[in-house]
Amino acid sequence: GHAMFQPEGVALARDFLQLEAQHKRLEAAQWKSLEAIQCRHTVAEVQRASSVGALERRIDRVRCEREHVADRNLAIRERACTYQLQVGNHPASEAGGANGGGAAGRRA
Repeated sequence: GHAMFQPEGVALARDFLQLEAQHKRLEAAQWKSLEAIQCRHTVAEVQRASSVGALERRIDRVRCEREHVADRNLAIRERACTYQLQVGNHPASEAGGANGGGAAGRRA
C-alpha cells in the first residue's frame, strides 16, 4: 500500500524537489535582474538630476555675471552722463564738446 515509497514515488519526490530548487534559483536570478534594472534606472536618474543641477548652477553663474556686467555698465553710464554734464558746464571745453569731447575731439 504505500505508493509514495515505491521507486516511482521516490523518483517523483526527487524530481519535484529538484524542480522546486531550480524554481527558487530562477526566482532569485529574476529578482537580481530586476534589482540590476532598478539600479541602472536609479543611476540614470541621478545622472540626469546631476546634469540638470550642473546646468542650473551654470545658468545661475551666467545670470550673476550678466547682473554684474549690467551693474558695471550702469555705473559707467552714470559716470559718463555726469562727466558730460560737467564738461558741458565748462566753456573752455566747448571746442571738443561738439563731438563728445575727449582726445579725439581735441585733435579735430
